[in-house]
Amino acid sequence: MLDIKKVGIKICSFRKKIGYSQEKLAELLCISPQAISRWENGHTLPNTQTLPMLAQIFGCTIDEIIMPAYAFDEKIEANKPDALEQQAEQIANIILKKMENKNMGNENHGNKLFNQYMLHTEDNYFKGNCFNEDTENGKIYRENLNSMLRATAELHSLCWENTNAFEQIGLPWHFEETVNMLAWVKDAMEKPFEKYRKKETMNSEYYYEAMKYVVEEYLKIIDSRFKTGKNITVVHGDLHPGNTFMSKSADRTVKFTDLKNVRIGLCTEDLVMLLALHIEPEREKVEPLLKYYHDCLCEKVKDYTYETFINDYKLSVAENMFFPIRLINRGINDCPMRDRAVKAFETFVLNQ
Repeated sequence: MLDIKKVGIKICSFRKKIGYSQEKLAELLCISPQAISRWENGHTLPNTQTLPMLAQIFGCTIDEIIMPAYAFDEKIEANKPDALEQQAEQIANIILKKMENKNMGNENHGNKLFNQYMLHTEDNYFKGNCFNEDTENGKIYRENLNSMLRATAELHSLCWENTNAFEQIGLPWHFEETVNMLAWVKDAMEKPFEKYRKKETMNSEYYYEAMKYVVEEYLKIIDSRFKTGKNITVVHGDLHPGNTFMSKSADRTVKFTDLKNVRIGLCTEDLVMLLALHIEPEREKVEPLLKYYHDCLCEKVKDYTYETFINDYKLSVAENMFFPIRLINRGINDCPMRDRAVKAFETFVLNQ
């Protein structure tokens, strides 16, 4: 039989160990501070949906919360790391499987939604992966980044706050519940980074700060924006220069290709992939481009302030810190992209 008072004592101990106030923990769980107080005073217990989230936040197993006596069992204490890893792995695998199932078919929806901006023939177009080359096409691409940004803004405006489009695509699984978000951060960020860190000597502090920033900032907007459709859109999802094409003619029309990763998201997810990871990571140099994009976007959308836009860009920078790490773990050793991601995090998030 559960001892409610002992469970409350253990929750209080875990909370203080990670340095969270009752208010901070309540914010992460999307409940009231009074509910935390009732747990810790032994009046009520967390429900079964909240327990996995608590375990993820505290870095423990569910059993350690509801069966405090385990903490004093030497055998169980010795097996805690394995038990914790198995629990996190199980949650992450379930969520990732649901995400994969939910995202199947999104490419077809994307082709339909963005048909007028998709490349249907390469005649009279050149591919954007030439942007950093000392060639005529590379020079043209660099000199016409505004054409690229205007086309991107138009692409994003097509599905801006568009509930019909959102119903077709479906909300990403990791934005539906807090526990999904925590499992996604562990699987898409923490685990790849820990794997990479075993082989490379590097400044780990930035990456842990980025993970914390991603969790804190996304939890602020999941309910207010993703669940209400406010200031979000359907994004390309893999908008690097190689998936862009620019017209050889003087109008410099821009087309896009490869919609396998199309999803509902912040418009800045595409911008960070295009600009921070490939073209220009430093804030001082990229801000004029961001301002131009925002001006273009706001010709067609309303109530999306520049301040909110820059905050979204910071969040997308922190999230994409881990994209080059995942590539390197797969044998794609794009260290320059990794370094650009770090530079963007330094100049946009840390040096505000």
